[in-house]
Amino acid sequence: DPVTPEACHSAAPVFDGRMRYDLKLDFKRMETVKAEKGYHGPVVVCSLYFVPVAGYIPDRPVIKYLAAQRNIEIAFAPVAGTRILVPFWLKVPTPLGPAMLEATSFITTAQPPRVAKTQ
Repeated sequence: DPVTPEACHSAAPVFDGRMRYDLKLDFKRMETVKAEKGYHGPVVVCSLYFVPVAGYIPDRPVIKYLAAQRNIEIAFAPVAGTRILVPFWLKVPTPLGPAMLEATSFITTAQPPRVAKTQ
């Protein structure tokens, strides 16, 4: 089962064309979610940390704000028939209030393995 706390023990280096940063994950909790259409089941919730690396302006308020955040969360759900997890929802605090991006339709189906034909 890929929906485990170990799924949050990773980081992703990102280069967006202008700056480099790391998105680091840390396990927070397990939850059960239900999309309006499709998936209903467990997700692993991770804390997400923005760590600027290079190419950024240290005095920019948005960089300071994101780097200081300790309550960004992302929930990962499994893709049926695989060991792959994908984001189901993301919560980010903003100066105007919390922002949340959530899947309303999350439908995946397992495909039978394909065997290569040999001649």
